[in-house]
Amino acid sequence: MQTLSFPTGLTIDFRNVNMEEMEYYARAWNLHRIQMEKGRFVGSMIATHTPHIQLMRSPYSHGVLLQGDFPKGTVLIACVITKSHVTFQNKVADKHEIKILQSGDEIDFLCNGGSETFTVAVEENFFYESYYAYFQEEFSSEKKEQSIYIHPEYINHFSEGIKEWMSYLMLNRDMTLSVLEYEKIELNILGHIFSSIYRKNDLKNRQKFNVVKARDLIHSSIDEPSNIMHLAQKLGISERSLHHSFKKSYGLSPKQYLMSLRMHSVKQELLVSSSETTQISHIIAKYHFFNQSTFTQAYKHMYGELPSDTLQKSILI
Repeated sequence: MQTLSFPTGLTIDFRNVNMEEMEYYARAWNLHRIQMEKGRFVGSMIATHTPHIQLMRSPYSHGVLLQGDFPKGTVLIACVITKSHVTFQNKVADKHEIKILQSGDEIDFLCNGGSETFTVAVEENFFYESYYAYFQEEFSSEKKEQSIYIHPEYINHFSEGIKEWMSYLMLNRDMTLSVLEYEKIELNILGHIFSSIYRKNDLKNRQKFNVVKARDLIHSSIDEPSNIMHLAQKLGISERSLHHSFKKSYGLSPKQYLMSLRMHSVKQELLVSSSETTQISHIIAKYHFFNQSTFTQAYKHMYGELPSDTLQKSILI
């Protein structure tokens, strides 16, 4: 297995080449390609690098067998977009399935027709840290064994997003960026990928899930110390699934929805409270706003006035 360094700014752009040329250009990887269909084979290898990531796109005109391994010290995210039959490690791959491979895994991929393959090689530690930051759980061997898919409605979003990041990096390969600036780009790339995928178990839970129940729970927890993570746990789904389902149904994230309800409750209490005896901090704390300065800015942005202005308009008799 080869060791992959991430030469920042390096781009590879070999388009419309035959199988022999692809094998020559890919010799840095211990990966071999075999044409599996009759006809004139044409393929492309397009790749770009950041300090922790290699992005690659490889369109193939005909069926191809890929066998070998990938550089150690990396996690490989692989997605094949095709209308043809696909097997991976002797198992039929479901449509829209995505593979996340760790060190020691082998590549054994067969597609019997034209395809476009996207691979993202990520430095191991960076991947695990980013995965945990996004999903709030470790990426374990058990997680890897669960089937992972791209949301069907996100296929174009997923592929076009990868292409756009590649184009951006290739056009700006000479740019001088700090480590933190590059890391922000890399986290955005991984965030784009993570937001497009789900595990089969997540889907089963989501199919049982009724978004109306989530909305009812939010209304009943306005003055409770619960948050969206606790709400998702009550519903038995992931926080990310709750976010997608709620936003699809109502156009707002559950967090935005809860925030608006709590803001409204604060406003209603201010309107019926005595301006002489009421402390605004006590009311906002009741609805779990603990930074008065931040709350005041958010309140003014929503209602066009300060909480103190609302209190002065109290309708208390």
